[in-house]
Amino acid sequence: MVGQWVPFPTTAEELQRVFSAIGIGKPDACGVPYEEWFVTAYESRVRGLSSALGEFVNLDELNYLAVKLNSMEQSELEEFEAALEMDIDTLWKCGSQQTESLSKKYPRRFKIGQRKGGCPCCD
Repeated sequence: MVGQWVPFPTTAEELQRVFSAIGIGKPDACGVPYEEWFVTAYESRVRGLSSALGEFVNLDELNYLAVKLNSMEQSELEEFEAALEMDIDTLWKCGSQQTESLSKKYPRRFKIGQRKGGCPCCD
């Protein structure tokens, strides 16, 4: 697996550089451009955020939240962290209007990678 750390918020140009560096868009041994990417690790100053994230995320949404997190006051960050500690069912029961956005948890920095192999004619 090949990967690189990406600080957020970021730019489209930086993401393109990272994708190029890890081989996204480059042909594999069969001549097929490799397109799959995923997040392999997270680091965040927001308590509970890193452990709540998955492999396949929307990069625009990650970037948007990073901007929002950077602009939050300490009290807002504490409220956000408290909401992260609640599970989605609890949020629904509480009637939170933030349920949908909180269910798509975002990092400040993550590692994008690609799996080696996966080509049916080469494996």
